[in-house]
Amino acid sequence: MTGSDDKQLQAAMDGSIPETPGAVDMRVIVDEPDLKISHYMGDTDVAVVAFTGIGHGMGAIQQDEFVGSALGRERNHVISVTDRVRSWYSVPGIQKRIADTLRSLKAELGVRRVVCLGNSMGGFGALLFAQRIGADTAIAFVPQYTMRLEFGERRWGEFRKDMHDANLDTLAPHLTGKTRAYAIFGADDLRDRMHMQRLKDNCIARVYQVTGCEHSNLTSFLKRQGVLAPLIAAMIAGDHGQVAQLMAPFSVNPGQGPT
Repeated sequence: MTGSDDKQLQAAMDGSIPETPGAVDMRVIVDEPDLKISHYMGDTDVAVVAFTGIGHGMGAIQQDEFVGSALGRERNHVISVTDRVRSWYSVPGIQKRIADTLRSLKAELGVRRVVCLGNSMGGFGALLFAQRIGADTAIAFVPQYTMRLEFGERRWGEFRKDMHDANLDTLAPHLTGKTRAYAIFGADDLRDRMHMQRLKDNCIARVYQVTGCEHSNLTSFLKRQGVLAPLIAAMIAGDHGQVAQLMAPFSVNPGQGPT
C-alpha cells in the first residue's frame, strides 16, 4: 500500500467516526521497536482488534486505522495492533507476542466476542490472527494471502529487508472455518486478484470483488457510496443478509467462495 493509499483509507474512514478516537480513554499495552498494541476503552462486551496497514503515507507514522468505525455508536472496545517494521508479522517471535497479548486482554476485559479488522497488511493480520485468538469474525479489505518470495508479490519492496521469509505464513492454516471471515477486493486489481484466488482456493471465507476498484481506492469508493460504515457494522454484527444486501450493487459474483 502506497502513501496515497493510506491517505485515502484514512479519509474514507473519517466520515464514519462517531467521535474522534482522541476523545476515548486509551492506554498503550505494548510499546516496543517492532510492535505497538493500544487499547481504546469501550462500554460493550465486544472487542474489535484493528490491525494497521503500513501507514507510510502519514509522515511514516502508522495511524490507528478503523478505530472510529470499530468503536461504533455502541462504543466497542478497540485494540489497535501495529507491526512497526512492516514485516507482515514475520519478525521472529512477534506472532506469539501479539497472540499472547490479545488473549490476555480478552480475558482481562471479559468480552463475549472478538472481531478482527484490517486493510492490506492489516487485513492480512486480521485473517492471520483471528482464529488463533478465538475471534468469531474477521474482516479484511484488500488483504494478501502471503508475502512469501515464491508467491511473486513485488509491491512494498522497500519493506522486504525486514520480512523473514521463513516466518511469512500463508493464510491457509489460519482460516479453516472456525472464524467467520470476510475478504473484500477490488475487481480491477490483477495482483490483488491473485491473492484473492489463493484465498478462495485454500481458505474458508466469504469473498467479495467490488467492480471498478483497485487496491488503493476500494475503501474510499465504498465510503463515497455510503456503504463502508454500515458494511463494517453489519460484518461486526454477523448479519450476513445485510452484508449481502449492501454489497450486491457493487459486487462481481457476490459472496463467492466456501462459507
